[in-house]
Amino acid sequence: MQKTTRRQVSAAHDMDLLASRAAQWAYREQRPVTAAEIAAHFNLPVHTARRVIHAILHRVDGTRCTLEMHTTLNPDTGQKRPLKYFTVHYLPGEENRHG
Repeated sequence: MQKTTRRQVSAAHDMDLLASRAAQWAYREQRPVTAAEIAAHFNLPVHTARRVIHAILHRVDGTRCTLEMHTTLNPDTGQKRPLKYFTVHYLPGEENRHG
C-alpha cells in the first residue's frame, strides 16, 4: 500500500479550500458561470478551474449545483461549439449569512 505524502495532503487541502471559495463565489453571482470566468476571478489556468468545478460537483456536504451544456456560435468561424455553465443553487450555511 502506498503512503500519502505531506505534499499530497497539502494539495488536497488546497483544492478543497479553492473549491469552497469558488462555490461561494458562484453562489453569490446568482447566475451560471463558466470555467473561464472562475479561472479569471481566481487567477488560475482554465484546466485547474475545470478541476475545481469537478471537485465541487462531487462534494457531499449538501452543496446543490448543476453543470449544463449549451451550444454557441464561435464569432470567428461561425461554427457551433459547446459551452458548459456551472451554477450553485444551494450552499450550506450561506442562507444564514446573506438571507
